[in-house]
Amino acid sequence: MQGTQRGGLVPGLSPLDRRTLLFCNFILAVAWGQVNFTGDQVLRVLAKNEKQLSLLRDLETQKPQKVDFWRGPARPSLPVDMRVPFSELPSVKAYLKSHGLAYSIMIKDIQVLLDEERDAMAKSRRLERSTNSFSYSSYHTLDEIYSWIDNFVAEHSNLVSKIHIGKSFENRSILVLKFSTGGPNRPAIWIDTGIHSREWITHATGIWISQKIVNAYGKDHVLKRILNTMDIFIEIVTNPDGFAFTHSMNRLWRKNKSSQPGIFCIGVDLNRNWKAGFGATLRWSCILMAILWSLYLTTKSCSILPRMQ
Repeated sequence: MQGTQRGGLVPGLSPLDRRTLLFCNFILAVAWGQVNFTGDQVLRVLAKNEKQLSLLRDLETQKPQKVDFWRGPARPSLPVDMRVPFSELPSVKAYLKSHGLAYSIMIKDIQVLLDEERDAMAKSRRLERSTNSFSYSSYHTLDEIYSWIDNFVAEHSNLVSKIHIGKSFENRSILVLKFSTGGPNRPAIWIDTGIHSREWITHATGIWISQKIVNAYGKDHVLKRILNTMDIFIEIVTNPDGFAFTHSMNRLWRKNKSSQPGIFCIGVDLNRNWKAGFGATLRWSCILMAILWSLYLTTKSCSILPRMQ
């Protein structure tokens, strides 16, 4: 389906049939390959006042399965960015229009960008193999980052060490880089990146900062003063399970991969896992993802969909 215009694939289908078809496509993608986001768009909405912000919040609370807020409603002076699945575009755009909410299409087709991203990574990987080098301008997988950490520590052992702080839910190592010039009981700076697994730019930023520290130490007087009195800890992959899942299955997965008996949700938002419930995933969205994940695990076919109505 990649590269085709989905609007012309199913002319004459009812909204229910359209959603069922897209749901079926999603299940097949999960069962047999990466989730496909062809036709999904990112809309940028400009709310003029608190009333319009409230309308956007209503969209999130009443129809959470329809939107994925990348930049949530905060205040009228800030734009709101949200990913809208292809099947929900007509209803979401109608909702915005009916309430006088101006919007623009920031990303016309998310899958086009994801395909370009994947191709760029493959090209960079071939170049790295041929030159035995690591590209700081490309995204990398978990294995590639962990391999880089080992090489990085070996090359700069006078300043950097690797600390294994535990295992993830799926038994992946959680690693931290420690930058130190020695000395006990020193104050420290903590930096973690990749807490939301889909935000690959943060992992790349953590790698770049680490490289910058070793390159600048001895040249940058401010950095030298810091490291002469303090330690710096950088956890580049805070969410290894979710990060691995974004490469293998769902590029836009945000949470970790934990699960608990009797709990519908797969995973938690690691920076929102507090009793206050700030920014928590809403129940319907959570149940929907649990259904999808269950279908994936049991590899059901799309023939079950009509019976789910």
